Amino acid sequence: MTRALREDIFVSVCLADVALDVSSETTLKRLAQKLGLAFRYWEILLIARDGGEEAERKQAEDRLLANVPNIRLLSTRHGTTFYRKRLLLAAESIGDVVLLTSLEEQDCFEPVEMIESALRQDAILVLRGRSGAFRYSLNPLLNSLGKTAGFHADARDMLTVALPKTWLNRVMADSDRQLALRFPPMAAGIPVRWIPAREQQPTPVTRHGLRRRLSLMQDLLISAAPRVLTMMALGALLVAISSVVYVIYAVIVWLTMSGIQPGWFSTSLILGLSAAFMAGATFVLSIGLQKVIRLLSVDAMDDVVGERSVTDLFNRVLHELNVEVGMENETAPVKIEPADAARSDGYVAAGMRK
Repeated sequence: MTRALREDIFVSVCLADVALDVSSETTLKRLAQKLGLAFRYWEILLIARDGGEEAERKQAEDRLLANVPNIRLLSTRHGTTFYRKRLLLAAESIGDVVLLTSLEEQDCFEPVEMIESALRQDAILVLRGRSGAFRYSLNPLLNSLGKTAGFHADARDMLTVALPKTWLNRVMADSDRQLALRFPPMAAGIPVRWIPAREQQPTPVTRHGLRRRLSLMQDLLISAAPRVLTMMALGALLVAISSVVYVIYAVIVWLTMSGIQPGWFSTSLILGLSAAFMAGATFVLSIGLQKVIRLLSVDAMDDVVGERSVTDLFNRVLHELNVEVGMENETAPVKIEPADAARSDGYVAAGMRK
């Protein structure tokens, strides 16, 4: 039985850093066929991988445009990072549901089913596989780093994620948008679901994949900067207070005791004052950097995620001010003839008919 095409949604599928070769073209054709059998309105957004001769690249793009329907090829500056390309694709997409994926993961899930599940659940769906032994051993560290930065970071999460337009806009409003498109933010108002991949075997790490993972770890460390600076500021404050207490202790010992080794007081004074100065400087720099980060961060004003109320302020104001909504059609008075001798000529107000 042929499935009826869905006409109520527009679907955008985004793929970044795609190698323009015969294998990629075959995979894109198969993906386009699946989308064409399920949806009437859809598009495939693609950014090719850097490198190669310009003439060969142009020829491969022309062949791809001729063989794959509803495809959009975007060009970026040379050296644009992988996650920056994903961000650009998400910003250029116009679909009600946006699927960010890669060609290497097409055999691990069903794109049509994942898109419809994300729309039906109104949540962000992340494809989750099984990591290898080495990556599994690093998963606790990645989880801790992700929690510090405020993201659901897990080594098992794959590149494929489906986002309804509402939640895509929320993710794009995050200050770390590139990282938020890879690992969803740990916000109470953003629903996130994980679905298991069909192919459980991890893909081998390539040179490009290793570079992406190192860049991702760096982004996580940078995103954790506000909380790290907070801990550093508190630690520096404790060290400064302890140093001042130690200096006071050294002064009291020097004033009250006589059997002090020569040079102990001067050494203690230098150490205490130096530690207090360094800790105070670290504290001031930490809170100063926190202030700079807070000023540069975009305040999306999206903390309120719902409302329940029993207040009907609009109707209350209408009744208190004695305001009538709407206007009756005003017509001129209509003169009617008397029905009998007992009734005289007269006029009736608008709204009465003869």
